[in-house]
Amino acid sequence: MNDNSRASLGVGGVIGRATRNLAEQAGRLGVPVVNVWFNSPVAGKLPTVVPNPISAGRIPVSLDPDPPPRRQPAIPHEQR
Repeated sequence: MNDNSRASLGVGGVIGRATRNLAEQAGRLGVPVVNVWFNSPVAGKLPTVVPNPISAGRIPVSLDPDPPPRRQPAIPHEQR
């Protein structure tokens, strides 16, 4: 590739698991990168979007218009 512009690459940007190699090449070519890998070696150097499992678990509960009734805890009886 002679022309290293984004237009010549046909790429507006990259969203993916960013490695050092990807970040370096994208930086040289001027291609923006959004990392989606929590443990990426370049996570602190690139914009990173990762799920928050605690918040993700709350979303379905908060959206349920008819949640199931809470169950009472079982109380064990005395053994004879």
